[in-house]
Amino acid sequence: MRPLDHWGSLPRNLRELAEAVSLDRWVIRKLIESLPEIVQGAVKRTWIESEGIRAEYIRGGNFVIDSGPRRILDNIVTLEVLVAIAETYARTQPTLLLLDSLFNGTFDEYVHATDLLSSSVRGFQTVATAVDVAPSPPPEWTVTRFVYLDRSSYKRWARLVQDDVE
Repeated sequence: MRPLDHWGSLPRNLRELAEAVSLDRWVIRKLIESLPEIVQGAVKRTWIESEGIRAEYIRGGNFVIDSGPRRILDNIVTLEVLVAIAETYARTQPTLLLLDSLFNGTFDEYVHATDLLSSSVRGFQTVATAVDVAPSPPPEWTVTRFVYLDRSSYKRWARLVQDDVE
């Protein structure tokens, strides 16, 4: 799968989604229809209506029916689509899900993402990046940070520092 411009901007249209993730349209259709069973996350039901992806899911304790006019999927649904793709690949090969700017959403999205990605049933590994300081990650996550040696320097040399894991 090719890298996306931003993981939170997957199109709601089935054909456009298939193009965005470089997979066959029929493979994506089947994946969308099976998403709740594959991921077992916040998304409880998915269906396709006039080539548009629709979903029912839980957001912060509230039940949401996502079938609005927006051209992109909600971040909670998007993350579960990416997890379903990673889970499908992981059945046959080692798989790494790389999510850039994971912590740029709402607090509910952050809690959902960390719960979903921390599950021991995941068959793939995840690397999540953040530019800004994120809320405290789950204790089982390993956090590696860039520490600038000299911020005033033109080159801004940095080193990687791994937080202590308990």
